[in-house]
Amino acid sequence: MFRTSYELSSRTVIDSGNPSYDPDQVYDCDMCSDGGWCSETEVEIHKNNKHSRERDAIITDETKHACKICVIPHKNEEELLKHIKSQHLLSFEDAYRVERDIFICNHCSQIFFNKHQLAVHISYCHIDKENGVVTCPRCFKSIRIKSIWIHYEKHNIQSVSSCKICLDKCKNREHLREHIKSHLPYYKCEMCGYMAKKHDLFQQHINSLHKDDDVVAKEGRYKKYFAPQVLHWSRKLQGISAFRGLYLQDYIRVCVLCREICTSAESMKHHILVEHNKYKISKTVFVCSCGESFTNKVLFKHHLFKTKDHSEVGGR
Repeated sequence: MFRTSYELSSRTVIDSGNPSYDPDQVYDCDMCSDGGWCSETEVEIHKNNKHSRERDAIITDETKHACKICVIPHKNEEELLKHIKSQHLLSFEDAYRVERDIFICNHCSQIFFNKHQLAVHISYCHIDKENGVVTCPRCFKSIRIKSIWIHYEKHNIQSVSSCKICLDKCKNREHLREHIKSHLPYYKCEMCGYMAKKHDLFQQHINSLHKDDDVVAKEGRYKKYFAPQVLHWSRKLQGISAFRGLYLQDYIRVCVLCREICTSAESMKHHILVEHNKYKISKTVFVCSCGESFTNKVLFKHHLFKTKDHSEVGGR
């Protein structure tokens, strides 16, 4: 197991003594002549270290319509949107909403598909990681925060072919795509409670009941209901990390109330001020012990998770 990305990026010879070595699974860099790696994770780290300038040039070239998450160019914005929905949001290419149960960090708006992984992320990245204990999302053992990185190596959670839902390590990305299909999609409408078993039925429900394009949205606050709240693109590529979630950058935002995927400020405003307003009368108010009230259970749970010493008083 490599300790630093420098050691990994400088290695170009196949190490046949590596326990994970498989002569039928050898990976090469598609940007240079280097190769002989035993995993796709090694190739990605090599690219981030040796080809950062070339990859940065691909991202900044607007004609290439490259995904800022995985640096893969596309023909147009429509193809890019389909790619992000299917490969990074783990949903169908034509999905209106994220078809997985998601958990969003209040501090940095990164998206996780495993709530235990989000808890580790918050403790490791946003709280003092020298002290405290967290639960491993893979084996559910209690591990000290400053030792969780070493513990993660045992599970290969940092691999690019690890499942974001169950954190199971797959052989490669092709096997990972097949593995993802084994997880049942999350077809629950957070607006009205409707649940479906098939993608087509869920799409039909949203399109018929929760899409009202004839109504014009008035001015109001809406950005706070989306992740990320502010799109700011960094020239630094998203590196490989077991503690990092999905951070959307390509003009795409996800509604934290119902997982709706929006691609513009106008669609965000219309979604919140029109489509969510239909259910304003029937909403239940959730009250925290600190006195703050919420009309959405998702936001209320995020508040309780952030302030663990608080508790629910009741709903009305």
